[in-house]
Amino acid sequence: MLKTRIRVAYELKLIDNRRYTFIVNQFEEIGKMLNGWYRWSSKAQS
Repeated sequence: MLKTRIRVAYELKLIDNRRYTFIVNQFEEIGKMLNGWYRWSSKAQS
C-alpha cells in the first residue's frame, strides 16, 4: 500500500526522480532484510 502511494506521488510529480529512486531503493533493502530475518527465524524454530 505504501509503495503504491509513493508511485502515485511520483506520477503526480509530488516527489522528484531522485527522491523516488532513493525511496524505492530503501524499500528493496528493507525487503532483503526482512527476508533474511524470516529465513533465520524459520531455521531457529526447526
